[in-house]
Amino acid sequence: MRPGRHAAGDGSFGRSAGGAAFRGAVLLALAVLLGTLLLQATDDDGDPFDQAAGGEETSQTTTTLGGEEEETTGTTVRSPAQVKVIPLNASGVSGVAAKAAAALERAGYQVIPASNATDRATSSFVYFTRGFELEARQLAIGLGLAADAAVALPTPPPAPDLQGAEVVVLIGPDLAARLNAAASPTTTARAATATTAG
Repeated sequence: MRPGRHAAGDGSFGRSAGGAAFRGAVLLALAVLLGTLLLQATDDDGDPFDQAAGGEETSQTTTTLGGEEEETTGTTVRSPAQVKVIPLNASGVSGVAAKAAAALERAGYQVIPASNATDRATSSFVYFTRGFELEARQLAIGLGLAADAAVALPTPPPAPDLQGAEVVVLIGPDLAARLNAAASPTTTARAATATTAG
């Protein structure tokens, strides 16, 4: 109240001051509530794959086709027995899809019978359907490919019928050469045994 001015005797000044204080308190409470909600929304927007997989850190050993073991640490992924994989030959090299299928079966995957891709590829990819990115990355590393060889399944897919596969191994010339190299010591050993026995 400024000097020389007097408050009305009817109590309106007190009501006015009290109303302003109440409105200020309500606005402050709304601001705090809004800030809290925004912080929670920001915290909940983590990686959807972490949430889907439970976000639990684990250490896992993967055996590559060459027999080397590679240890990786990351978010929990489904076991191979829970993943349906189809190998598709896009290399033009005969028989490599069957070799990939055999290697995948040894690793414990649910293998859908091997097939040929619609088109040839210049490099190999491990395609994943929604929710199977981590499993595809693990499989790519197990096949001796880079983790970034795991990419989302394109439209149209590399073969007309993927038979419900969740992960697709597209075999290009690089993986075909690796598969043939991994199979060759067995072939050489068999040939040596046959020669000795004869």
